[in-house]
Amino acid sequence: MTNKTSTKITDFDLTKLGDSTEPRTAQILTAYNALRAFESDYDKAQGQLRAIASAWLLAGVGACGFLVNAEFAKDGWDHYAAALARQIVIFVVALGVSALWRLDQKVYQRLLHTVYALGYRIENEYPCVPPTRRALYALNSDITGELGHFYARPLELTFYAGLINAVAVIPLFSLSVARTTQLNTTEAGWTLVLCFAIVAAHYIYWNAVSKESQRWESLKQYLDRGA
Repeated sequence: MTNKTSTKITDFDLTKLGDSTEPRTAQILTAYNALRAFESDYDKAQGQLRAIASAWLLAGVGACGFLVNAEFAKDGWDHYAAALARQIVIFVVALGVSALWRLDQKVYQRLLHTVYALGYRIENEYPCVPPTRRALYALNSDITGELGHFYARPLELTFYAGLINAVAVIPLFSLSVARTTQLNTTEAGWTLVLCFAIVAAHYIYWNAVSKESQRWESLKQYLDRGA
C-alpha cells in the first residue's frame, strides 16, 4: 500500500488531458477548467459546515440565555441546577464546534489543497494556462492557518465562558456554608466539583484539539510535495 505522505502530485501523469480529438491546448484548458468544479464543490461543503458551526454557537448562546432567564424567573430553576446545566451546554457546544472544525480542515480542506496543487502544477508545466493559482499563492502565500481562526477563537471563548460559569458557583457555595444548611451545602459542593471537573475536561480537550490542528498539513506542504 502506498504511503499517502510519500505520494507527490508529480506521480500523476498529465500527458493525457482532455479529449484526444481536441488540439493539445484545448485538451489542457478543458482539464484545467474541470478542476474548478471540484473546488466549487469543496468550497460549498466548507461553507455549509461553517454555517452549521455558526448556528451551533448561536444555539448554545440561546440555551445559556434561557437557563439564566429560567434561573432568575419567579419559581425558576434551582441556582445549582442552572449552573451545572450551563456548564454542560458550554462543553457540548465546544465539542460540536471542534467536530465541525475537524471535518472542515481534515477532510474538505485537504481535498481542496490537492486540487489546488494539481492546478498549480498544470500552470507550471503548460504556459497556455492562465497562472491564476501561481499568482494567488505568490501574492498571498499560504493562508491555511488563518482559516482556523473561524473555529479556534470561538473554542477559546467557550472555554473562558465555562471557566467564568464555574467560578460563579463559588459564591453560591460560600453562601450555603455560611447558612450552615447541610442539604444546600452538599448540593452546592457537588455543583462546584462537577462544574470544575467539566472545566478541566474542557481545557484538556481544547488543548488537545489545538495541538492536533498545528499538525494538519498546510497548502505549502501540498505544493512542496508537488514540486
